[in-house]
Amino acid sequence: MAIRIPFEYQEVEWIESSGTQYIDTGVICKNGFSVITDVMWISTAKQYGMGAWANSVGVYLLRPDVAYQATSQVTGFSATANQRYSLVYNMYTSKQEMYADGVLKGSSTNTFNLGRSMYLFASNDASAGAYSLASIRLFKMQIYENDGATLVRDYIPCYRKSDNEVGLYDRVNGTFYTNQGTGTFSMGKAINFVDRTFQDGVVGSTNVIEGMTIPFGYEQIVNYTMLYDRGDERADITGGLTSSGYSYKTSTTYTVTTATKGADHILTTGASSKANLLGTTNLLDITDFSKFHILGVAVSTYADYTMEFAFANSKAFTNSNMILKNQVNNTEKGLNSFSLEGNTGNYYFALFSVGHTTRSYKTYNVFLTKPDDINTLCSKAGVAPTDLETLIADTASITAILNSASAVKFMVKNCTGDFMASFVASSTCLALLETSPYKTLVQSNEHWAKFLAMVA
Repeated sequence: MAIRIPFEYQEVEWIESSGTQYIDTGVICKNGFSVITDVMWISTAKQYGMGAWANSVGVYLLRPDVAYQATSQVTGFSATANQRYSLVYNMYTSKQEMYADGVLKGSSTNTFNLGRSMYLFASNDASAGAYSLASIRLFKMQIYENDGATLVRDYIPCYRKSDNEVGLYDRVNGTFYTNQGTGTFSMGKAINFVDRTFQDGVVGSTNVIEGMTIPFGYEQIVNYTMLYDRGDERADITGGLTSSGYSYKTSTTYTVTTATKGADHILTTGASSKANLLGTTNLLDITDFSKFHILGVAVSTYADYTMEFAFANSKAFTNSNMILKNQVNNTEKGLNSFSLEGNTGNYYFALFSVGHTTRSYKTYNVFLTKPDDINTLCSKAGVAPTDLETLIADTASITAILNSASAVKFMVKNCTGDFMASFVASSTCLALLETSPYKTLVQSNEHWAKFLAMVA
């Protein structure tokens, strides 16, 4: 698999605007261009997802209510919210057309030259600036000029690793396009991950450790999904720190409030008779996940608290619709893990906690993991395959894995789920990593480094 964008950027499945973000494409809105894109409308209210307006003439693409507008509206298309579409807009000199999933939805023959660049996720209005901002999920986009003959933009959804800025990388002119509005784009999971470690050996060194070199541009397996990452939420999953609409743990004993986000954590416990609640406003598909994890730490000695979580198919969270309910009681920093095996489908998640007096407990990370291929991992190191718990507790097997070049290569590339979470939660495994000749390679992988930092 060839790398598609520079190493300084991480490609993701999509980016999504909430109605306050937009990008200036720099492409002038005039006859002769075409757009090929895959999108999903989060809202189908009237909005201009791309285009410009000047001198009483508007050219608007990515409208959910019509095929397009090129001086006049062309009907024939109506989008359904949360459905992905493959769209083609040919705004050519002699004729304009719009196709949705390969089907012609509208055509016209109009002439226009607005003399203004087109905005993406909004319209570039000569009077109002960014106008009628849209709520759209963008998977890919290409823009052509000269009646489709010249590719001028090839946008790849991604984020910049140095500061986690989300945007679109244009492979034609090598430019990273960022939000020109307010707020931030949300994004999908990382794809086509390329770890330069395996090309260059130890980061910061020109030496390549024997047996560790593999072709640059392999696909990284990502077997985890963060819900809350040191207080920062996956907005497309969680929908926000909120208690609105949840009846989980409603009680006259407690005053239930929304969990308070700290600088790097979610403070999930409070004073006496106070309870905090956070939950997802979007459904989670837990079909492929095998475990659920909460990492937190008590910030007061002997901090008594009760923390309960549950998954349910509605926000009512009654005993009849909850598939998983458990209680966490831990007065020191630790990773609490619970099995999701045997459960499939879409569910809401809620976390409820009650503090004692003024003592508190901080939750830092909440995430889901998929099962890793530990049988292949064991075979690479020449040890007998076994179950995850037994493997993590087997010092000899972990030592063999960490001293095998092929096993470490497989581990870093493929084992970023249950095995990684269990490994970093084990003080014995972390001690063995310190003596591994491939310690730097493990630590320099983006995903392993992330999890190692969690327990540091």
